[in-house]
Amino acid sequence: MPESSENAKRSSTGEDTTELKRGEDLFHALLEAAPDAMVIVNDSGTIALVNAQTEKLFGYHRSELIGQSVEILIPEKFRGGHVAHRIKFGREPRARAMGENLQLSARRNDGTEFSVEISLSPILTGDGFLVASSIRDVTARRRMEKLSTFGQLAGSIGHELRNPLGVIESSLFILRKNLGDPDVVNKHIERIGLQLQHANDMVTKLLDMIRDKPLVRTSVRLSQLIGSAASLIEWPAGVTFVQSGLEELPAIAGDEGQLRQVLVNLFENAIHAAEPKGEVKVTGAVEGPEVLVIVEDTGPGVDPNVRHQLFEPLVTTKAKGIGLGLALVKRVLERHGGSISYEPGTRGGARFIARLLAQPSF
Repeated sequence: MPESSENAKRSSTGEDTTELKRGEDLFHALLEAAPDAMVIVNDSGTIALVNAQTEKLFGYHRSELIGQSVEILIPEKFRGGHVAHRIKFGREPRARAMGENLQLSARRNDGTEFSVEISLSPILTGDGFLVASSIRDVTARRRMEKLSTFGQLAGSIGHELRNPLGVIESSLFILRKNLGDPDVVNKHIERIGLQLQHANDMVTKLLDMIRDKPLVRTSVRLSQLIGSAASLIEWPAGVTFVQSGLEELPAIAGDEGQLRQVLVNLFENAIHAAEPKGEVKVTGAVEGPEVLVIVEDTGPGVDPNVRHQLFEPLVTTKAKGIGLGLALVKRVLERHGGSISYEPGTRGGARFIARLLAQPSF
């Protein structure tokens, strides 16, 4: 080979190497300059790169993270489900927010948990498939949102409590003037009792929303839980209860008591919609790592004007509803790493879809 050709080849190779080095330096500089924690993992979930913000946010030195499974940054109770989600993302990689519509948590080196938002971006390299995760601590924002919600709730509950208190006041006024008439006395004592129960239910549900009662997780068979929840309800004679595909559902790791209340709330809403004559159907299904429980009724469906705010506190479609039932359902499911959604039913009624993560099998 002529010397000039050999020199040109060496020059070209040197330029390529220099250009590659510049690209790598630029990439690392951008990674370090990012305002959020950046964690880059390979297709097996092993951490390949992190930036300084990751060290600061999670309390690790990068040497303690690189080469570790990314699940080290996730609360232990969510790790099994995260593996399944990670595998699913690898099959259909696209830039998106992780756990859309869910409240996500991360775990620091000292074991403390905090609220985060995470964005995922797939990267295809010559060495294989990588995922870049941008992680932002949103603890302060979540706290402010919670305080704002509670403030709105307190104001609204105060307004709502005036109704039963007003009825009680008027009944007491009538009772004072008619103590010698047993029919009037019995009527208004019963009326007062109903209004007190209504007020008590309202306060109880509000406290349930505020307290964030700790989850006591056990292995839960949904088919048994659904049967247990249904048995707590007095079913009207004209409403039939149909079950389908429940026995095949895998177990989940959850708080049995809180999840039972979720089902009771969904069933009671469906019964109210289906009355006086109709059907409530609960169906089970599995989609990837998620277990679906679908509650459908043959009622009139939900007014399109309120569908977008169905799961907000104090929104109700019932004449005597409090408007906290579906908000509680959403809160409990999200604390389990799940979600709830609404869509029109196949027979014109309402269809609520609860999603939970299947219990990991090891």
